[in-house]
Amino acid sequence: MNAREFFDTVAKMRQAQKQYFKTRSTEWLIESKGLEKTVDDEIRRVTRLLCEKEEIKGNQGTISPNRIIGTPEHIQVALDVMNEKGGEQ
Repeated sequence: MNAREFFDTVAKMRQAQKQYFKTRSTEWLIESKGLEKTVDDEIRRVTRLLCEKEEIKGNQGTISPNRIIGTPEHIQVALDVMNEKGGEQ
């Protein structure tokens, strides 16, 4: 998944979440959870790539396979990695 696809997926996820909380519909709940899993999987994938590429540590944040505390610099590195890999999985 590239950065644009990630953005579009997050936008769809937020719309589904809003619809679920508005309607409490089972269909929107299922849609929300599916999109949340897709987003979480992509975050894990990119985090693994970042950990393989370089360990990023600093006073403002750390990226590890199980936890992300991001700074703007970390977010930019993640987007760069997503675009470099072109969505490879």
